[in-house]
Amino acid sequence: MTQNNLGNALQALGWRESGTARLEEAVVALRAALEEQLRDSVPLDWAYSQHNLANALSLVAERRWSAAFMEEALACMRGAAHAYQQAGEGYWLPIAQRRAAEMEAELAEMKARTRDSE
Repeated sequence: MTQNNLGNALQALGWRESGTARLEEAVVALRAALEEQLRDSVPLDWAYSQHNLANALSLVAERRWSAAFMEEALACMRGAAHAYQQAGEGYWLPIAQRRAAEMEAELAEMKARTRDSE
């Protein structure tokens, strides 16, 4: 849980900055949290960390204009949404579903602009 909290703090700092250094540190911390919070053992804790990782990755993707980062963010958010659904988590499930839809749209835009510039 400490790594998850560290990741959230770094993400908040990174959101306020123009670069990606703090956001990348957040990604590392959140990945470390997920090494301990296994989906089978603590599914909701796993989902919360996965959700946070998705948000950090999407910020990196937006700043770098990286479809690869956005694809990973989308996969993480979908995983979190699935875990929320299985656990009957009524508050976070619609938030994750809405955020996944936003990420899908951003990813489509990134891919379209990349094709247009080629």
